[in-house]
Amino acid sequence: LAIVRREPLGVCGLITPFNHPLLIASKKLAPCLATGNVAVVKAPELAPASVLRLAEIFADAGAPPGVVNVVPGEGVTAGAAVAKHPDVARVDFTGGPRGGAALGALAGARSVSFTSELGGHAPVLVFADADVDAAVAG
Repeated sequence: LAIVRREPLGVCGLITPFNHPLLIASKKLAPCLATGNVAVVKAPELAPASVLRLAEIFADAGAPPGVVNVVPGEGVTAGAAVAKHPDVARVDFTGGPRGGAALGALAGARSVSFTSELGGHAPVLVFADADVDAAVAG
């Protein structure tokens, strides 16, 4: 007999980067909340305002206290605190390879689920006939 039970994990630590903080926080929050979990979002130290405002919007919309929590601060301290916290059952990180390796080690030491989307590489093909000035201008 095989039984599959789908149950919320509990508290998910969602760590966002400085570029596109609102977009990436939203992409992390949607599945987290839809599956019955609560979130602690580590907002980027360089751009926390949009994520803090998103938490206010959740509160204004009637989300119960404690469902969406935001912890601004430096990744080295605040991000590590989220990854090491005994109540966090899952860590989801978007950022650089060094941060991902460090947070993965912290989550792995506690045997909790860890997902990382590591940046630092943006391959672009530039052909000989490209208008480089137009491409740089966007």
